[in-house]
Amino acid sequence: MKSLFEISQKAYDLASFLEDGEFTPEMETALAINQEELQKKALNYAYVIKSFESDVDAIDNEVKRLQAMKTAKNNALNRMKDTISHAMQIYGIDKVESPTLKLSFRKSYPVEIQFPEMINSKFKRIKITETETIDKIAIKKAIDAGETVEGAVVNVNYNLQIK
Repeated sequence: MKSLFEISQKAYDLASFLEDGEFTPEMETALAINQEELQKKALNYAYVIKSFESDVDAIDNEVKRLQAMKTAKNNALNRMKDTISHAMQIYGIDKVESPTLKLSFRKSYPVEIQFPEMINSKFKRIKITETETIDKIAIKKAIDAGETVEGAVVNVNYNLQIK
């Protein structure tokens, strides 16, 4: 069976012959055969297209199912980490070790902006969007250096690490 390109090319060739001369019985037969081939090929393409559309729908559904499964697993993971972290902090345990696992805390010091309007302008920057933002990194450096920054404090977080 000819490809769609070949069928289309044959139709163009026949059309150019028609421009130059008359419509012969041979040309009429060739055009009819060409149309039949095109219809068969078009139907075959349509079946493949339908099959691919079905595959795409099945893949989309599987992606959604896997995304839901991932979300559920992440939620369970976060709940378990929070539970063990909270329990270790209540009992004052900083580290739990076994031959294959180690649970410990890593301190982090995030800056919490309590009153944005009180933040000195030297800790603010203007983004290209012309929106004023607060530079928490500069605030943290200033507080660590002993400077008082009104409207901001540095908190201590304990982040559970499992290695």
